[in-house]
Amino acid sequence: MRRVPVLPTLVVGLAVAAMIALGLWQLLIRLPEKEAQLAQLAANPTRPPIAFPVAPDDRLLFRRSAATCRPPVTVTLAGAGAAGFRA
Repeated sequence: MRRVPVLPTLVVGLAVAAMIALGLWQLLIRLPEKEAQLAQLAANPTRPPIAFPVAPDDRLLFRRSAATCRPPVTVTLAGAGAAGFRA
């Protein structure tokens, strides 16, 4: 009569337990977070544009933003490009 391999059986048992635990985590803990994110994803594109944010904010994902690009300001210094001392 053949014996059941202990180590492979133990590894498979632990893998099955981990998959069940991850499935329960997805169902009980992650599902409300995912539904809130999907509701935000559906609502944000219809909201009016906002000023371009300086810092990242998760509430602004998939929200339209507007930014104004100003032309570069050029400052000419006296003696620029010439060798010597410039104050």
